[in-house]
Amino acid sequence: MSGSTNIFEIRQADKCTVLTFLKSNTWDFKFLSKCEDELDGLLHEQPVKKLAFDLQNIGLVSSTLLNIFVGLQRSGIEIELWNANAEVRDVLETTRLDSVIRLKPDPE
Repeated sequence: MSGSTNIFEIRQADKCTVLTFLKSNTWDFKFLSKCEDELDGLLHEQPVKKLAFDLQNIGLVSSTLLNIFVGLQRSGIEIELWNANAEVRDVLETTRLDSVIRLKPDPE
C-alpha cells in the first residue's frame, strides 16, 4: 500500500504501514473527522498489523487524536509514533500513553 489521501502520505516500511500527516491542524474537528474516515477506509481495504504515524508535520496532538491512537492499539493493531517533537513526547509521557504506544526514534 502506498500513495496519499487528503490527510496522509502512505508508504510501506518493512512490515509496517507508515502514515505521514500532510497537515498539522490536528485540533480541528473537521480534520479529525476526515482522519477517522480515511483510517477506517484504509484499514478496511487491507488488513494492517503494524501502523506507524509519522508526526514530523505535527506540532501538537489533541485528545481526540490520542484517542484515535489508543483505539487502534486496542483493536489489535500495533501502533508506533515516529518523529514526535518534545511537546508531543511530553503529552504522551504525562498521560502515560508512552507505556502503551511506542515512540520511535527514542530520544537521545
